[in-house]
Amino acid sequence: MKKGRAEPKAPRSHIVRSSDAEAFLKEVNDYFEKGFRPVQDMRVFAAFNRKKQQWETLFVMPLVHFEELKVFQAVPTNEDEEPERMFS
Repeated sequence: MKKGRAEPKAPRSHIVRSSDAEAFLKEVNDYFEKGFRPVQDMRVFAAFNRKKQQWETLFVMPLVHFEELKVFQAVPTNEDEEPERMFS
């Protein structure tokens, strides 16, 4: 009896969000150095800070680790077939 292959896990994502542009860019840069890459464009939102009772700019960028994404994109569909490649 063949042992079943484990289903590949989707890459874990990390969302960087900050209302301070410099802190946001520093944190994103730190993640880039660790091998994370963006999966979507950076987004800018208006967020209401309830403590300060004022609107703030909120910078958001979802990131995934490059190696996890690469493994996930080359998932074999069947043992006898070539892996199906997903491109973004």
